[in-house]
Amino acid sequence: MAERGQVGSTLIGLGAFLIFLGILFLLLVLLGYLPNQTWIFSWITTNRAAVVSVILGIILLGAGLHTRAAVKRYERELEELEEARRQQEAIIRAKAIKLGKARAKARKKEIALKLAHAKLKKARLKAEKRKQALLRVRGKLGERSKRLKRIRKLAEV
Repeated sequence: MAERGQVGSTLIGLGAFLIFLGILFLLLVLLGYLPNQTWIFSWITTNRAAVVSVILGIILLGAGLHTRAAVKRYERELEELEEARRQQEAIIRAKAIKLGKARAKARKKEIALKLAHAKLKKARLKAEKRKQALLRVRGKLGERSKRLKRIRKLAEV
């Protein structure tokens, strides 16, 4: 493919060259420097060849310009699509960053929750130990009070 902006240049150049040659032949015939003679066939004359050259030149020039315009239009559409793709990628990156932050925040909350559970478990165990200790003390006090009651009964007798 030709360089950017060069698409259709060959057709444009060839068309302009044919137009130039056709006009040159017409001027040379009109000014009398070239006779209007027939070529190979009787219906092909210098004037007709010049006119056909101008017509072909105009057609080629138009085709080249049309090709260039179409390619530029497609390139513009392609640029718009590329820009839209870049914008979508930027949005996706932003969402990924946001998602990463949300994951990190959730991970921190999870760790904090685990720590809270660990502290709660530790507090429960500590409370259970205190309860057991109190029950032991209460049991010992109960045994003492029973002994004291027996001693009182024995002392009364």
